[in-house]
Amino acid sequence: MPIEIDQDACLLCEACNAVCPTDAVRKRDDEMVHCVTCGACAKACPFDALVLEDLEREVDGEKIEVKRIARRPDECVRDDPPQCGQACPMDMIYLDDEYPYIHGFCVMCLRCMDICPIDAIGVKGQIPPKSEAPEHPEDKEMYVHPDRCVGCAYCLQVCPVGAIKMEPTDVEFYKTEDNNWTPVYVDPDSLELKRGRRVAVIDDEKCTACTLCAQVCPWGAITSSKEIPSQEREVKNEVDEETCVGCGLCVDVCPGDLIKIEGGVAKVPEKCPACKLCERACPVDAISINVSYERTGEMK
Repeated sequence: MPIEIDQDACLLCEACNAVCPTDAVRKRDDEMVHCVTCGACAKACPFDALVLEDLEREVDGEKIEVKRIARRPDECVRDDPPQCGQACPMDMIYLDDEYPYIHGFCVMCLRCMDICPIDAIGVKGQIPPKSEAPEHPEDKEMYVHPDRCVGCAYCLQVCPVGAIKMEPTDVEFYKTEDNNWTPVYVDPDSLELKRGRRVAVIDDEKCTACTLCAQVCPWGAITSSKEIPSQEREVKNEVDEETCVGCGLCVDVCPGDLIKIEGGVAKVPEKCPACKLCERACPVDAISINVSYERTGEMK
């Protein structure tokens, strides 16, 4: 029984990829691929080093039955190429640079489901993804979904015609009740973090529908009526553990509840949507999130 990813709602933030202990979730082209626990690798193994087994997990206080691929390291003879990898329909099992170790099978730890910022991951047949892909209004070329906008102001920085502004709203963020997210927004003039709830609004008369705003939006809050050009981006997250005081302000402002305080130090996932609200909220400048885009340059 595999995990299930809602591809229409997925932000491709790769947070699930970062927490997967065996690299069983990966970004390929424009979608996330994952182990479907079909058991083909276990059947292909002549030494029974891989086993398809039943497992019980607790989710939201309820126990569910799932299946996972388990590995017996002592039985593995580490063929090259591995027969299990050749049999895998999702190409999830492979030999990496640290040969002969094999990675890529799902252990159903469900960390990916826990870390997904918009609940786009579930367990097939047991827990459906909670998210829904936003509907784009037919009369709009570009549209901001206020329930997804976190007020990071990236869209304002790249708009070539000044068609976007931040306006107050009473709309609550979609995970506020779950993680006590503190409403904040970035002042477009000073680029400082302000308390309050404001979202981006597009002036249809000024907008040229260039889609740059949709391309840089970290949380998929802006959609376009036409195809959005693909662009590569690189995210580098760093926390200065000596400087961090563990105050938790970064935890309060993170819209996806992705940041944890462990041992008195903030832990930012290797992959996150990179809205940089945590960086702006940090009182001691201990967090550094650098985002570079192939087409639009580096965000401030």
